[in-house]
Amino acid sequence: MKGLLRLLLILLVAALLCGLPVYLLPLLEVPVAFPHVQVPAEALTEQPLFSIGSQPFYITNTLITTLIADAVLLLLALIAGRAAAKRLKRYDANPKAVDEEGTDYLVPKKGIHNLFETLVEYLYDLVEQIIGHRDKKTFHQVFALVATIFFFVLTANWLHFIPGVDSVGIVHCADADKGMKGFGVVPIGEGVYRLDMADGEIPRTGELSTAACPEHHGEAESADEGAEEHIDESGLRYVITPYLRTATTDLNLTLAIALVAVVGIQFFGVKSSGMAYFTKFINLPALEKGFLGYIFFGAGFIEIISEIAKIISFALRLFGNLFAGTILLFVMAFLIPVGVPIIFYLLEVFVGLIQAFVFAMLTLIFIGTAMAGHDAH
Repeated sequence: MKGLLRLLLILLVAALLCGLPVYLLPLLEVPVAFPHVQVPAEALTEQPLFSIGSQPFYITNTLITTLIADAVLLLLALIAGRAAAKRLKRYDANPKAVDEEGTDYLVPKKGIHNLFETLVEYLYDLVEQIIGHRDKKTFHQVFALVATIFFFVLTANWLHFIPGVDSVGIVHCADADKGMKGFGVVPIGEGVYRLDMADGEIPRTGELSTAACPEHHGEAESADEGAEEHIDESGLRYVITPYLRTATTDLNLTLAIALVAVVGIQFFGVKSSGMAYFTKFINLPALEKGFLGYIFFGAGFIEIISEIAKIISFALRLFGNLFAGTILLFVMAFLIPVGVPIIFYLLEVFVGLIQAFVFAMLTLIFIGTAMAGHDAH
């Protein structure tokens, strides 16, 4: 119970830290601008990182966030692993050894280690219940896949709450043809600007307009004084391409994780049943069983469609929930920027946890189903 209260306190503090800027900005007379919502990830470079044939590949904001999630997860795993190995070494030297407080050396002292080990142990028990210890090596492989998916998706989801994600980036001209509304900008430092919901200062010439709107800069340079006033009145509008965007709001990432999960399901199915596993898709022996055999053979094609549907379901479920959650936070910060968004930040914390758990558990259940024998059916 004490650990649960600490977890709730941590989540509350995290939500307050995330919502505090939303509360302070209006007090400082800094309006909250509703950002442009875009489904595809935004490229951060003009030139592609590399090309395969005619297909260019750019460094995107979701790619950067994915790499950060990888680094954070590896760092946490390294810290937790070294701490566990240290305790295990002491335990092996003296199984009855306790620390100065009388606590067994195998029991972690710090709360964060307790939380990490609690999650790992819970996942371990779930894998044991569904897969069993029929094959120790296979069991550990399944556990490693399921736990990796859970912790990676959870880390990627929760990076959304770091200040600056989805809000700090490159200012560029709004493209009306793409439905971008755009905002004015107000300079707050040398080469640093913020979006302004009001009709704030909208540079037509100078560094920002030259870099962000090169196609309009020439017009402002050649305009006469009367035209200049007209241009300033209509004004250019700008949007921000964030340096960091929640990785799981990119369908490419969720689709990639879904492919890994479904390929893993097929791998463990083959490992458990051998090549006979594929008879559930193309059941040629069933053709020798008369009329019912033809029905069973046709059902195999439904199984093929089902496996393809798993990829789509996995990818769209995670993407849809996280992308919708991001838009919800934007909308609430736009409509009621003080106080209320904190509630939705807390809600999204749990949504991120639940979606990571659902993704991992569905993968585990489908692996367990694939590893089950089909001969009796």
